Amino acid sequence: MVENGFKSVFAYLEPLWTCLTSVFWPCLRMARKQKRANANTYRKLPAPYQQLVNIIQKTEKWATSTIDKLQRTYLEVTTKPIDAEQLEQKLAELEKIGVIKSHIANKHDGPIQTWKTQI
Repeated sequence: MVENGFKSVFAYLEPLWTCLTSVFWPCLRMARKQKRANANTYRKLPAPYQQLVNIIQKTEKWATSTIDKLQRTYLEVTTKPIDAEQLEQKLAELEKIGVIKSHIANKHDGPIQTWKTQI
């Protein structure tokens, strides 16, 4: 009777295991590989762009990374203000490289653009 219980459990788990090994593991490996590649790209960036990625990471820890909050963190870190258009331009360049990613979030039923690091 116990053997039948084990057989039924294994019969139930076998399709799940097959799905896990054929779909999820390759996706996880690919995501890890992409993060490693992004980390290598980050290391090759010029210092001002690395600093901007660090600013995004710092902002992500305490708030949503919107332009206003990124400008505030940029000012705290560098003690120099940055224009919103200039910041957006730099963010677009980093997004093209693949080190950061832009998202549209919902705040008070209104769309806001946010950025997240991909390292």
